[in-house]
Amino acid sequence: MFRTSYSSFLILGFYLLSIGLVSCKQNAKNDASQNPDDDTLLFDLNYNSLQLELDITHFSPDIPSSIELTPILEESSGILASRINPNMYWLHEDSGSESEIYLYHENGQRKQHYRIQGIEARDYEDISYGFGPQNLNNYIYLGDIGDNSQSRPNIVIYRFPEPNYNLDSNLNEINHAEKLTLTYPIKGGEVQSENAEAFFIDPISGDLFLFSKSTTLCQVFTVAAPLPFGKNAGLKHIGDLNFRYQKITGADISADGLHILIKSYDYVYYWKRERNQTIVDALQTIPVRLTYQAEPQGEAITWKPNTMSYVTVSEFKSGVTPAFRVYNP
Repeated sequence: MFRTSYSSFLILGFYLLSIGLVSCKQNAKNDASQNPDDDTLLFDLNYNSLQLELDITHFSPDIPSSIELTPILEESSGILASRINPNMYWLHEDSGSESEIYLYHENGQRKQHYRIQGIEARDYEDISYGFGPQNLNNYIYLGDIGDNSQSRPNIVIYRFPEPNYNLDSNLNEINHAEKLTLTYPIKGGEVQSENAEAFFIDPISGDLFLFSKSTTLCQVFTVAAPLPFGKNAGLKHIGDLNFRYQKITGADISADGLHILIKSYDYVYYWKRERNQTIVDALQTIPVRLTYQAEPQGEAITWKPNTMSYVTVSEFKSGVTPAFRVYNP
């Protein structure tokens, strides 16, 4: 009788000690996640894209409509559905382009091009909505974030109020663009350099999320709001998404902050964010794949306003004219 009781006591004690150790480790991780100087990753997730569910319940499996661009934009690397210019899209080109953005109607016709005064164009790769100085969520954020040679000491995000074409169709200049200089974390005693083609601003928190483009995995970086435009800020590496050698080329988030799109050359990935979730929490749920018809060099994706339709566009390649491809739910 004494042996049985003593053995049970030892087992119970070991069990309680194990729980305590697990709790300590979990608490330590939670504490570290709140420390901006800590390099602990919050997630490290691996997916086989072909094994992810293709969602044809909430999204249509149909081949998308295709509307060619006139005139052609050869290096289309970012797209943003306009919120104040109905049925129009903002486009830009990547490395070697001018400091310009272009407004196209959904019928494929270019309505205007805008020269952005006082900024450089090194390698524009993505475009997003974000907050302005008075917390107005109608600023365009333009990401000069590309770095194919991985040699840039820093990257840049520009922001400016969205032009209203309907108020002044003759306007073709954008002034007073603000600049945010970003630096990657230090690794091995040196500042990290990455190539990135995708980012968005969380419309709920105002935080910036940036996704690297690599043959091995997608590193996720962030800068917490309020974003210090006019200054320098350090990017924090918070996690990794490994899609088995899929290079991430574009991203977008819906205006309500609840629907996240990230695309590679071959796939579109979708996360549904719950209202009580952070972006970090949402990205740790398993995504689904959405219908995507491969493009010659598709690097851009956007949600259409107030819908669950998404739109992609490709660069000009292999003689195929760039076109809006609209995927309806």
